[in-house]
Amino acid sequence: MLEDFEFGSSMPHRVLEITQERATAVRLITTSGKVDKYVALSDRWGSSESTFTTKKTLRDRMTNIAFEDLDKMYQDAVTVTTKLGLRYLWINALCIVQDDEEEWKAQVAVMGSIFQGAKLKIGASSADDPALGFLMLRNVLMCQPPYREKPGKPDGVMYMRHVTGHIDLDVGLAPLNQRGWVLQEHLLSRRILHFTKEQIYWEYRETDYAETILT
Repeated sequence: MLEDFEFGSSMPHRVLEITQERATAVRLITTSGKVDKYVALSDRWGSSESTFTTKKTLRDRMTNIAFEDLDKMYQDAVTVTTKLGLRYLWINALCIVQDDEEEWKAQVAVMGSIFQGAKLKIGASSADDPALGFLMLRNVLMCQPPYREKPGKPDGVMYMRHVTGHIDLDVGLAPLNQRGWVLQEHLLSRRILHFTKEQIYWEYRETDYAETILT
């Protein structure tokens, strides 16, 4: 499903470029309308503005952004983007200069096309604040019984867990969905990975999947 739209879309004005496989080298770049594949993050902003890109920090961030200086949520988004084999990531708080009123108005006007053009949207459903992140250890009841296709030595281990949660509850009532903008981001996105406190949900067109229900 990620193979669709293989050649990408016209990227937003500015994106994060991940330049190493281990996501340790990140910087902002101006795309000049370059066509490529990118991921967009849908997140709930916290009260701190310390990590926002501003006129003062823009030049340095076009050179390098230390991974450890990013909020945990943005670190998680970089990690997921890298694991998916993609290089470009759009995050509102970082890719738009927040104290540039002219740029802000121009980017808000095309916000819908940013999510529509993304190869994938990451929905940070479980996170109340960027400092907390959305990749977390979960208290999951799981068993790992061995299995064998033929008599003899086990061929491997199956992972089994209790069916829990529902996308309408885990996503619909999550902290992220208390934001008004999320409805537009949701409706226009081609594919969505929802990271909730219970599990990950994959939403694609009229179909959705969960870790505990794959069909």
